[in-house]
Amino acid sequence: MRASNNNHNWYGILSSLTIDLSDDLVLLTGIDLRDYKGIHYNEVKDLLGGQYYADDGNVNDPDALAKVGDKYSYYNDGLVGWAGLFGQLEYSKDKTSAFLSLAGSNTSYKRVDYFTYLDSDPLQESDRYNFLGYSVKGGANYNLDENHNVFANVGYFEKAPGFDAVFPNFNNHDTNEDAENQKILSFELGYGFRSEKLTANVNLYRTTWRDRTESIGFQQPDDTRAYANVLGVNALHQGIELDFIYRASDKFTLTGMASLGDWRWENNVTDVDIINEDQEVVRTVDLYIEDLHVGDAAQTTLALGTTYKLTDKTRLSVDYNYFDNLYADFDPSNRGDEDAPDAWKAPAYGTFDAVISHGFKFGPFDATLIARLNNVFDVTYIADAFDGSAVGEPGDAGYIPPSTYKTSKVYYGFGRTFSLGAKLNF
Repeated sequence: MRASNNNHNWYGILSSLTIDLSDDLVLLTGIDLRDYKGIHYNEVKDLLGGQYYADDGNVNDPDALAKVGDKYSYYNDGLVGWAGLFGQLEYSKDKTSAFLSLAGSNTSYKRVDYFTYLDSDPLQESDRYNFLGYSVKGGANYNLDENHNVFANVGYFEKAPGFDAVFPNFNNHDTNEDAENQKILSFELGYGFRSEKLTANVNLYRTTWRDRTESIGFQQPDDTRAYANVLGVNALHQGIELDFIYRASDKFTLTGMASLGDWRWENNVTDVDIINEDQEVVRTVDLYIEDLHVGDAAQTTLALGTTYKLTDKTRLSVDYNYFDNLYADFDPSNRGDEDAPDAWKAPAYGTFDAVISHGFKFGPFDATLIARLNNVFDVTYIADAFDGSAVGEPGDAGYIPPSTYKTSKVYYGFGRTFSLGAKLNF
């Protein structure tokens, strides 16, 4: 038995400066520095009666006899650096408030592999690859009266490609250092209501996601591996969101939210020629993804919760959460046929959670005990899914088409779990 470990260490500093330019105008500016180290390895957890596990995954110790607690198969670090500058102007006068913000950042990636390369091999540590990004956002709110307000926001930002897009084969020599930034343009229009008992918001959103990271590998004439970035892979996310808090009494509060989304790939990408360094066409790529659903997240979510004050110090909360339209995640490059199927949709599910908390004095401090019970009724559900491939060929006996429950890979969600915690304020 083994465990796949993903340990991570974060360090960062955020410093901001606020300047009152006038009674109505405020400038907020600052820096954001972060450093991340992800430590990834397989660990032997139980030999099931054996004395060791023979592992040749480490080139520095190819005859390793791994025992419980030893690393085996793979061991690498992912190093991510972030440096950002930001500034925001905020305006507020009478019934109107507005903001405009600008930000720029550099994201850097480096990979260290302790098993794939000899300790003496310079490739054990990759070069550091840098990607510049920026964002521009603006928005405004207008209070129609003391109960009603309307608001609108718009933003554009370029997001650095993910770590795996730069190191697609999980090694330090097949790198894609020219991976393209992803480009996101988002609009939001909303309405808010405020009263003594009810607070509610409803908003419409539309987000276009351009050049989502998609790369294709191919062999160079010298048999080295190279990667081409396929541009024009675009997605459209749009929907409506609602949230509310209803304070029925001093003791009873009702909360709720709904998010109804329609997230789809926007267009096909066809007849893309992959050209090597000798200007030879080595592959032509077709991605038939137009109108297919974007996977990996539930597009419909609903929640309803209640909180009741049993005493001045004790509260009981019960929440119901519902998830639907969760499509299996898939790689657009696997949709190379015009009749490519949509991703498999996992069954909808709902779970109940309960929390009870009690506050008390601990010497001079305010303390709280918290007991939480998640998935109260022990519902079995699929929390995540990955698209599957066909089994056999069409027309063959036993053929199973792709993107069905029989071929998709899934992660089941947790059953009933509980936790106990304490909080101390000082």
